[in-house]
Amino acid sequence: MTTKIRKPRDDIAFLINTFGITMVIVALLIAFQPYLENDTRLEEVKQVERSIVSLYPSELPKMLTSKTKKPVMLVGYASWCGFCRQLMPVIAAMVMNHELDGVAPVFVALEDQPRKLSKYLVHSNYNTIFSPYMVDHALSMQISSAMEPTGSSFNGTIPYVGFFDTDGKIVTESNGVVSRQRLLSMATQVTH
Repeated sequence: MTTKIRKPRDDIAFLINTFGITMVIVALLIAFQPYLENDTRLEEVKQVERSIVSLYPSELPKMLTSKTKKPVMLVGYASWCGFCRQLMPVIAAMVMNHELDGVAPVFVALEDQPRKLSKYLVHSNYNTIFSPYMVDHALSMQISSAMEPTGSSFNGTIPYVGFFDTDGKIVTESNGVVSRQRLLSMATQVTH
C-alpha cells in the first residue's frame, strides 16, 4: 500500500482556496444581512429613518440661533464612533434628568447611512431624545468653513460639544469625550 505524500505547495493551495471560499461566504452574509435581519424594532427604525433631516454644512450656523431664546448646545456625533458611544449616554442622561434645560440641544450625526443611524438611535433608546439631523459624512470637510462665522473650531471632528449664545456665537466647546461635570460647567458658562 502506497501513501500519497502531500507536497507543501498543495497545502498552501488548499489554504488559499479555503480562505477564498470563506471570504466569499462572509461577503455574501454581509451583503444579505439587511434581508436576513430579524429586528423586532424594524418598523420603529424605519420610522426614525424617515424622520431624519439631511443638512448641508452651510445650514449648521442657522440652527445655532435659537428660536426658543435659549443658548444652543450643538453635539456632533456618529453611530460608528466609539468615543461618541461613550459620550452619548452621559448627554442622554443629562437631558432626561433636565440638567441641560437651560439650553436647546441640537444633535447632528455625521453619517452616510441613515438606516445605520436609525438603528443606533432606536436600539440605544435615543430616538426620543436626540434630534434626527444628519450631515453626510462625505461633506464633513466643509463644516469648518461653514462654522467659521460662529467663532467655533468645529471641523467635523467628533465627538464635539459646543455651547452657543442666542446669537449663534460660540461660548465654549470641546472635542472628545467630556465628563458630566465638564458639561455642566460648560452649560453654566453659556446660561449665566
